[in-house]
Amino acid sequence: MKRLASEPGNQADRITELHKAITAGEKRRVELESELECARSETIDPVVTESLMGAFDELWGILKPCEQARVLKLLIEVVEYDAGEQSVRVTFRPSGIKALSEMTGQNESKKAKAQEAA
Repeated sequence: MKRLASEPGNQADRITELHKAITAGEKRRVELESELECARSETIDPVVTESLMGAFDELWGILKPCEQARVLKLLIEVVEYDAGEQSVRVTFRPSGIKALSEMTGQNESKKAKAQEAA
């Protein structure tokens, strides 16, 4: 065994294997960091969510139909109807609440500017 470890060819092969493993590990680390950052960017503040849901009826009532459609597209990923069970399943977009929050923030800025101009 000692003889195998001391042979130059075996050491070079082992170093090559270790280098490949390190490279693969680094690549995976970068991928995981990217996934983590993506997940963090989709995390929603519960206070913001509660505020949005509390004001949703009021917001919905002042939106034009085209804006309502835009909100639905932001929030809903897919709607499935099961005729046999006569049920509807709605899958929401993970980033929908955040997008709605950003959109609402933009609408609030526009309203504030319009009120200032008046």
